[in-house]
Amino acid sequence: MKNTYDLVVFIGRFQPFHNSHKKVIEYASSYTDNVLVLVGSSLTPRTFQNPFTFEERSYFIKESSKDIDVNVECKPIKDYPYNDNKWLQSINDAIQGAVFKKKNPRIAIIGHKKDNTSYYLDLFPNYDNISVPFFSKISATDIRSLYFEDKMNMIHNIPKAVKDGLESFYGTDFFNNLQAEYKFNKQYKKMWEVTPYPVNFVTTDVIFVCSGHVLMGERKTNPGKGLLALPGGFLDPDEYIIDSAIRELKEETKIDLPKPMLKNLVKEIHVFDNPNRSTRGRTITHAHFMEYNSKTFPKVKAADDLINVHWVPLNQLKMMSEDIFEDHLHIIDYFVNVID
Repeated sequence: MKNTYDLVVFIGRFQPFHNSHKKVIEYASSYTDNVLVLVGSSLTPRTFQNPFTFEERSYFIKESSKDIDVNVECKPIKDYPYNDNKWLQSINDAIQGAVFKKKNPRIAIIGHKKDNTSYYLDLFPNYDNISVPFFSKISATDIRSLYFEDKMNMIHNIPKAVKDGLESFYGTDFFNNLQAEYKFNKQYKKMWEVTPYPVNFVTTDVIFVCSGHVLMGERKTNPGKGLLALPGGFLDPDEYIIDSAIRELKEETKIDLPKPMLKNLVKEIHVFDNPNRSTRGRTITHAHFMEYNSKTFPKVKAADDLINVHWVPLNQLKMMSEDIFEDHLHIIDYFVNVID
């Protein structure tokens, strides 16, 4: 069985890498000499759900797999929440890049179909599929919760390299910021526990483009404190959606244009409803694309939920993915195509 495949591919977020993940690599080693680990949600900001960078996770994976008789390579994979084709293309590009010198390579995708998050295992008909047995019920979500609840002593299902990494990260500024975000989010959700039905939030956002730049602001508070975001916020019960978008734009940026003009600048409205787009809960946003044809920027000033406002060059956005809040980069991309 060892030479069944030239390459076995393991896809996941590994936040963090734990013993069940390691068991999958061990299982893969019985089929191949080469395992490619594709690390999802890479090149995104740190959040309490994605606390570790690609480089950190790659180190955890490689160090933890040193005692397995297999070559392990890690590659970053970006999220494309509104474009499955781009995500699939990035996976295929990474795989082909790993076997480009091999003629007719034998490739398999490995994984365990645990829940609806494992749907991707069926998206690659051109590769074989290795279904791994159920090893143990270890959840990276539970590990993160224990970690940010200051219960490191209760985490037992991680390799030594990961344990050492978590201990080194604990208490740093990054950790403290993420722990504050975790506690904010926990308290935020607690406020809605008594409702008879799950709460769905409705928000509006504005993509205001002028002279090849988009208007963004630095968030003042959690979630996403310090990250760049589009002007926007929650819909008031007594207002139309377009009025909410314009109100939020005016409140947060003090943009020096009258409301009737702003309404006329709206070129397109699109709904973004990825169920996981916000850590606060199910949040559906109506994004308003505005284009202002002028050689000079309107006057703006940060207010309300923003510390600063910036006119960000569109051609620089794809290099700033680790500094942009939630799915706002992908919302911008939908309207002006800024991501490769």
